[in-house]
Amino acid sequence: MNLILPLQKSPELNSCEAISTRLLPSCPDYAYWQSYYQQLLSGYIGEKSLDYYLRIAELDNTVVLQGFRTTHDNETFQIDLLILSEGFILLIESKNHKGRIQLPAHSDQMIRGNEVFSHPLIQANIQKKHLQKLLTAYNFPNAPIHTAAVFTNKKCILEKSENNPDIIVSQKIPDRIDEIKTLYPHPIYTKEELHQIGYTLRKLHTPKTLTQAIPTPFIEPGVTCINCAQRAMTWKNRTWICPKCQHKDKKAHIPTLREYAHIYGPTITNRKASHFLNISQPHITKHLLKTSGFKATGEKRGRKYMIK
Repeated sequence: MNLILPLQKSPELNSCEAISTRLLPSCPDYAYWQSYYQQLLSGYIGEKSLDYYLRIAELDNTVVLQGFRTTHDNETFQIDLLILSEGFILLIESKNHKGRIQLPAHSDQMIRGNEVFSHPLIQANIQKKHLQKLLTAYNFPNAPIHTAAVFTNKKCILEKSENNPDIIVSQKIPDRIDEIKTLYPHPIYTKEELHQIGYTLRKLHTPKTLTQAIPTPFIEPGVTCINCAQRAMTWKNRTWICPKCQHKDKKAHIPTLREYAHIYGPTITNRKASHFLNISQPHITKHLLKTSGFKATGEKRGRKYMIK
């Protein structure tokens, strides 16, 4: 298995994580942001849990992409797991739902209690059509694209009205891959073509970024103490000190500035850094930004630092 696009947290997830930890409960949209973050995190955890089953599956001579997302013909689509093999392409839609999941026969819906969702195989087949168009546009040979829906949450009770072998729990992935191999015994791609397709897709990968307006007035500034999680550290005697637990850390501002980057973007001015770090003396902020290795561009009031 050649994993050329490993799963990573998307910029959107990183942004929501930073916002959710700093968002004041007084924000009118507090519940929305917390719920949205948990939704994104749940999806990521579900997809990440597939790593184990990929490692134990027989995936010789395959190219694997996780969380592939791109835009083609003005249509954006995302594939949770894509396995390219010599004889077929396997496209997996993962779901991390818990509870009793019902998939009625001849229905286009997935049901959990009073909630109704799109059927995961229908979602997978939509992504399949997008992928087919994309591969055709790049003149790659047509290969069968097999779709499957995988439920990753161990607290999921899956109720299927018909025995569809492509709706499974994650523990069945290795066995199902072996079964699918027997359906497509004839090679279509060479090893070179597999890698060419994989690296082409990787170049086209565009992770999702946050599009919602940031609730800036309700984002709490301050340097977080890694020992007690209080956001009240102060710079004193060339180090950060937590007033609650007395923990000291010379570099506590760096993860705080990275949270700023996840929320507002990778560049920051001295003034904005002073506000976010709760520093009243600009020369101290300037010193911290310079000694942290952040590259500076511009002069005087127009100077910005790139948070890496």
